[in-house]
Parts: sequence; C-alpha cells; structure tokens
Amino acid sequence: MSIAANAPPSAPQEMHWTTKIGVAAVILFMLVVAGLNAVGWMNTLPGAGGIAASVVAVSFEAMALVAFEHLVAYKKARDYGRLFLAFVGLALAVSVNIEGGHRGLNHIAEPFFAQAESERRANQEALDAARSGLEQQIATLQARVDGVAATNPGAETFSERMEQWRANFELVTGEDRRQITLLRARLADMPLTVNAQAPYPDWAPYAIAAIFAFFSVFGLTMFSVKVPGPELHVGNRNATAALEFSKAMLIQDIAASEKTEAPALIEKAEELPPLDDVQIRQAIAALTLQEKEVTPANVARFHKVKVARVYASPHVVLLHEYIAQERQKKALRAAANAIAGDQEQQAA
Repeated sequence: MSIAANAPPSAPQEMHWTTKIGVAAVILFMLVVAGLNAVGWMNTLPGAGGIAASVVAVSFEAMALVAFEHLVAYKKARDYGRLFLAFVGLALAVSVNIEGGHRGLNHIAEPFFAQAESERRANQEALDAARSGLEQQIATLQARVDGVAATNPGAETFSERMEQWRANFELVTGEDRRQITLLRARLADMPLTVNAQAPYPDWAPYAIAAIFAFFSVFGLTMFSVKVPGPELHVGNRNATAALEFSKAMLIQDIAASEKTEAPALIEKAEELPPLDDVQIRQAIAALTLQEKEVTPANVARFHKVKVARVYASPHVVLLHEYIAQERQKKALRAAANAIAGDQEQQAA
C-alpha cells in the first residue's frame, strides 16, 4: 500500500458554456454603456471637456464592472474604510454612467426628433390652412349678410315697410347666418397649435441606461464569477491567522510526540533486523483501517516487536511523512472549520 501524498492543488474548473454566454452578455452591456457615455459626453459638452468627461465615464464603467465583488469582500473582511470608499466610487460611477447613457441615447435619437419636428410643422401648416379656410368662408358669408343688411330703410320709414324688410332679411340671410354660427363653432373647437409628438417619453433614456448599468454592475455576481482582488489579501486575514495557528500547533504536537516516545529508544533491540518498508506500510494500512493512531509505538505493537526496531529501520521516514501529512490535514480541517464559523458569525 502506498502512502497518500499531499494532493496537488486542483486545477481551476472550466467555465460552463452557458456561463460563458452570460459573461459575454455582461461584457456587451458594459461596452454598450461605455459607448453611450463616450457618444453622449463628447456631443453634449464642448471641446476638450467633452473628451475628458467621456474618458472618465468609460473608466468609471470599467471600474463599476468589478466594484461590487470588491464591496462584498471588504464587507466580509470588515474593512469598513475601503468598503466606504468602494461604495462611494461605485455610486459615483453609476450616476455618471446613467447620465452619460441618457445623453448618448438622446444624441443617437436626434434623427427621430428631427422627423417628429418635421411632422409637427406639416401638421401645423395643415391646421393653419384649415383655420384660414374656415375664416374665409365665414368672411364671405358675413359679407353677404352685411350686404343685405345695408338695404335697411331706417327707422324713418313706415312700420309696415320695416316689417316687410325684416321678414325679407330673415328669409334671405337665414341660411347664411346659420352657416356662420356653425363655422364659428368649428373654428373655436380647433386648436391654435399642434402638439409635438416626442419619439419616446423623457424618462425612457434614463430607464434604459439604468437597466444597462444594472447588468454591467451585478452581471458578474449573477453568474458567480469571482474577481481576484481584496479577498486574496484582505478577505483571508482570518484564514492566514488560522493557518499560522495550525502550523504552530502542528510543531507543538510533533515535539510532544517525540518527548513521549523518546524513552523507547533506550530499549535494546534484539538481534533482529529492523523493519523493512513493506512491514511499515502494512502496519500503517492496518492501523488506518482499524482507525487507530499511526505512531512508531503502535507500529511496533502491530508487529509485536520493540520500538527500537521501528526507529532503526531506514524506512522510518515513511512513517514520519505519513504522520506529518495526517497532522497537516487535521490542522487544515480545523482552520477551515474556524473560517466557516467566522463567516457564519459575519453573515449573522
């Protein structure tokens, strides 16, 4: 039976193809937001100011892509100073990118605004023409009514003649006056101007830019992509301390074990050869199956020989390696449990 060596560090697991698609979509969102900011700031701020603002906004977007995972790491590490700075930076980056995205969308949509304005002018011209036509009809009818009214004989005439004129006026101008009333009512109902129809509501660019910014900020977290950063130096402070403590305990255990078994070296070995590697491996395998501690004394008990024969074997190094490996595994398990307990306390 061969002694198990330390397992080599596991190779990083290859990303599943669905996760690759998700990460590619997140990168695409980031590029879209960065492009909108570059277009928006350069075309709404004059000269060098617009170029500088676009560069800053694109840098902010690249920072926002990885900032949230760093926030999580700082929180777990209780590094509240960097947590505050990262939060302020992320909030500033998101604000700048949403405003820049809104400007970029409006700039891209300028042809739609131009088309809407052209349609508004055409509709306004049609409305003005319709109002002018109604006013012309009213003026024509009113001129005819006024022409008949000009034949009024006046108050000096006889009352009978006046009554005849009035009856004739009502008969001749009745239809014209009715048409004038209807046309004036239609003219009063018509608006003076045509309202411009915007291609989209004013809040729409902000909403679209906010959606893009949301996926670019939280996209990597959605697909469980960890960003190497503070968790390598800050987030594992407790893990480093636990490993250092485990190493110290391992050294103490080895020293205590050597002190305990040192008197066995004084015993005189019989005139028998030391244990060979097969015997030591056999004893290790048997003690492991029996769930007994693997020590030189237990190996000697297994073969019913004195401990001196175990120490005299040139293959006793196999036994020491196995004991060291088991103690290291035990120490690492204790460190992992300590880290898990600390993380549960932080989460609580």
